[in-house]
Amino acid sequence: MTEKNYVNLQKKLFALIHDKINHQPLAKELQKTLNLSHSATYQRIRGEKIINLEEFMLLIDTYKIPFAEVETLTDKKNISQPNLGSA
Repeated sequence: MTEKNYVNLQKKLFALIHDKINHQPLAKELQKTLNLSHSATYQRIRGEKIINLEEFMLLIDTYKIPFAEVETLTDKKNISQPNLGSA
């Protein structure tokens, strides 16, 4: 997987989390869950820094994201060619 694919996966994971927290402020939630500074949190949200495996596992565990749902995020087709809707 390329760095771009990891960033896309991370953004999809954050979107799932945002849905699970009823669209409350994502930054505050991630900052608290991952014990990060304000700056470090926004670096991850913007895709400037990729979350590590420990952070990834903590997020899917904390927000009860089923592994099957994570598998769909990592589907190569979904990552490399996001669905942009019909033309």
